[in-house]
Amino acid sequence: LINTDNNTNNNKNPLLADEQFPTQLEQIQFLFQWQVYLNALNVVLCFLKFLKYVKYVSHFNVVSQTLNIVSGEIYGILVLLTALVTCYATAGVTLFGTQLVQFRDFGSSFSSLARALIGDFDYQALWEVNRHIAALFFWSYVVIGLFLILNFVIAVVSDGFAKATQGGSQMTLTEQLRRQVRSWKES
Repeated sequence: LINTDNNTNNNKNPLLADEQFPTQLEQIQFLFQWQVYLNALNVVLCFLKFLKYVKYVSHFNVVSQTLNIVSGEIYGILVLLTALVTCYATAGVTLFGTQLVQFRDFGSSFSSLARALIGDFDYQALWEVNRHIAALFFWSYVVIGLFLILNFVIAVVSDGFAKATQGGSQMTLTEQLRRQVRSWKES
C-alpha cells in the first residue's frame, strides 16, 4: 500500500519537522556573507602591507616614492572628484530618477556616473528621456569630470613619478638590506 498522506511523510523528516531550520540557514548565510566581506578587506590590507615592503626593492621603490610625493595633492583632487560625482548624482536622481533605473536613487546614480568616467554610460537612455537635458548633463559631466579632473590626477602622478626618478640612486636589494640593517644597529 502506498501512503498518500503527505503529513505523515513530512513528520518523519527531522529537517522539515524542526521549525528553526530556515532561521538557522539565514544565520549561516549572514555569517558566510560577512566572511566574504572580511576576506575581501583582508586582501586589500595584505596588498597595502605588501606596498610597505616594496620600498626595499629599488625597482619598485619608485612606486612608493611616487605615492609619498603625490599623496597630499591626490587627496585634494579626489575630494573634488567625489564632490563633482555627488553633485551630478543628485542632479541625475532629480532629472532622470523617475524614468531610468540607473538614476532611481542616489547610490545607483553615483555608481552610474562613476562608471561613466571609465566609458560605461548609456547615453541613449538619457537621450530618450529628454535629449536637450541629456546632452547638457552628459557633456558637462564628461568635460569637467573626465577631461579636467581625471587628467589632473594623471598630471599630478606623472609629476610625482618624474620627481621620484629624477635624483634617486638605484641601489640593489642587497645594498638596501645592508643599509637598513646598519640603520637598525645604530638605533
